[in-house]
Amino acid sequence: MQASDLIRMEPGQTREEYLKRVAKYCRTKYAVMRTTQRYHCSHTANDVLKLADALFIDLGTFGVEGFSDECGRDGIQYLNTGDTYELTIAFRSRSERFYLTTLECIASVVERWER
Repeated sequence: MQASDLIRMEPGQTREEYLKRVAKYCRTKYAVMRTTQRYHCSHTANDVLKLADALFIDLGTFGVEGFSDECGRDGIQYLNTGDTYELTIAFRSRSERFYLTTLECIASVVERWER
């Protein structure tokens, strides 16, 4: 990866706008990668989130983390911001979509799995 490949926040752009841009990148990249990758969608999403973490250098994230239900069929991967209330990008295996959320919201989903 070269410095010219890195994607910075534009002047005057809010963090939420930047995250929406990252989410759009993730959706597009995921759609392309799913045409050739035949394993569980969570693996593809994990690869896409790792790419986004590396390319979008103004995210301030600390890698990809995730949770799954007992069966491993439903899971959530997300970019770790280090702050429970900070907006981030997540992927839900069941719906196969990327969306903006907080770790606090992700935790509420995980709590429901444990019931």
